[in-house]
Amino acid sequence: MAFLECLHLTRNYGKGAVTVTAVQDVSLQVEKGEFLCLTGRSGSGKTTLLHLLGALESPSTGAVYLDGREITRFSPRMKSHLLRTRVSFVFQSLNLITSLTILENTVLPLRYSRVKRMERIEKGRKVLQEVGLGKRLGAYPSELSGGEMQRVAVARALAKCSDLLLADEPTGELDTATAREITDLLLEVNRVHGTTVVVASHDPYVVGKAARVVELRDGKIS
Repeated sequence: MAFLECLHLTRNYGKGAVTVTAVQDVSLQVEKGEFLCLTGRSGSGKTTLLHLLGALESPSTGAVYLDGREITRFSPRMKSHLLRTRVSFVFQSLNLITSLTILENTVLPLRYSRVKRMERIEKGRKVLQEVGLGKRLGAYPSELSGGEMQRVAVARALAKCSDLLLADEPTGELDTATAREITDLLLEVNRVHGTTVVVASHDPYVVGKAARVVELRDGKIS
């Protein structure tokens, strides 16, 4: 079995005549350490599929397996633990806590683990240095550019030592140069740390750099 696998996933919203099918009968395998791009037009189901793969949403039918375990059967508590420890998301717009520094934001997920405070801080310093923000540890979100905020999201994933990083249009609101920097950073995380990365994007640069590209059309793999 692949590291990440979904079988016959379908996700419906609404009821009766107003039901909308966002993802329809999707089966997909992602190998450990792979860099996969999900592409397709807006509304094709990319975001919904990412949410299903990362246990943010539950499918109407079908199953998702991570490292051999069916996470769709996990209790809410188990899913929460999974998101705290093994799975990280990078969203198009990252909602950082404005009253916390980027160092505090980066290590926030570790507060719910058994990592001691000084270890958390040292880990945060290390990963922020790795993503190019080592000199901005005390900065607040309001002082960051869009690209820097995405770097914080990647740093948070590194701090958690996530096995799986799911990125939803991470370059969508960035200029071309910054978008390429963030893409290259995700590629580096994949190469250096062996993190499995699944990116939903229609950015040609991301599509061109991915090891494998899967296109969605009307909620189905085309």
